[in-house]
Amino acid sequence: MIFTRKNLKKRKNVAFYGDTGFSGPESQSKNRKGFVMKRNMRICTLALVFLALAAAVGAAERQSEQVKEEQGKSRPWEFLQLGVWYGVGSNQNEADVYGFRIGLPVCGGDTDVSGIELGVLGAASTQVNGLQLAPFATIAKKINGLSLGIANLADKVNGVQIGIVNVAKERSVQIGLVNWISDSCLPFFPFINVKF
Repeated sequence: MIFTRKNLKKRKNVAFYGDTGFSGPESQSKNRKGFVMKRNMRICTLALVFLALAAAVGAAERQSEQVKEEQGKSRPWEFLQLGVWYGVGSNQNEADVYGFRIGLPVCGGDTDVSGIELGVLGAASTQVNGLQLAPFATIAKKINGLSLGIANLADKVNGVQIGIVNVAKERSVQIGLVNWISDSCLPFFPFINVKF
C-alpha cells in the first residue's frame, strides 16, 4: 500500500500538520503581524483622542475664563450632571460641567461642558470642550475636540467629527459618508471633508 495523504486521511488516528489546528511558521508570523498592526492602530487612535481632548480642554479653559471676565459673572459648575432630556434634570440649563454630563437617554442644555458628554441616545449642548459621544446624534453650537455619533451637527468645530453624517457651518474636520460644511468652497465631500 502506498502511503499518500489521501489514503492516510481515511485512517482516523492519523493527523496532519494542517489538520490539528496548529498553524505552521508562515501563518504564525502572519497572525503575529496582524495582531501587532491591530494593537498599534488602537494605540494610535487612543493617543489621537487623548491629544484632541487635552488640546480642547486647554483651549476651552482659556476661552471660558475670557468670556466670564467679559461678562463679569460666572456660572456655577458641577463635576457630574445627569439628564433625561434636553434641559431636564440636574441643572443642565444652569450650571457648566467640568467633568461628565451623562444622558439617560438624552442630555444637553444651554451650558458648556468641559470634559465628556455621553448620551445613551443623543447629546446636545451649547459648547463642548472635549469629547461628545452618542450613538445616534450629537448637536452643539461649538465643539472643541471630538464628536462621535451616527449624525454630528455643529456650527463650528475646532476638532474632528466622526460619523455617517457630519454637518457643520463654519469649519470642521469630518470623517464619514456624508460630510457637509456650509461655508466651504467645496461644501459636500464623501469620506473626508476639511475646512480650517
